[in-house]
Amino acid sequence: MINMSSAIGVSADGTLNLVLVIILATLIAIVWAMRYLVVMQRSMTRIEKHIEKLILRTIKEEEEILKEVESEKKELKELEKKI
Repeated sequence: MINMSSAIGVSADGTLNLVLVIILATLIAIVWAMRYLVVMQRSMTRIEKHIEKLILRTIKEEEEILKEVESEKKELKELEKKI
């Protein structure tokens, strides 16, 4: 019986080394992808915090504007009563 690995010029050690290299490369790719996901998650968290600050600032400004509008309405009512 002919040993196929020796017939094509690949030894068992060479095949084993190839399999180990493929496994190692796959693991490195997985680790890199996980690292990338962690970096992206941190970026998203920072963006969310900035958006939250902008929303809070906008709400505060809207409340100030509403107070101004209410005071203007009161002043108009008082002027109308005088007339």
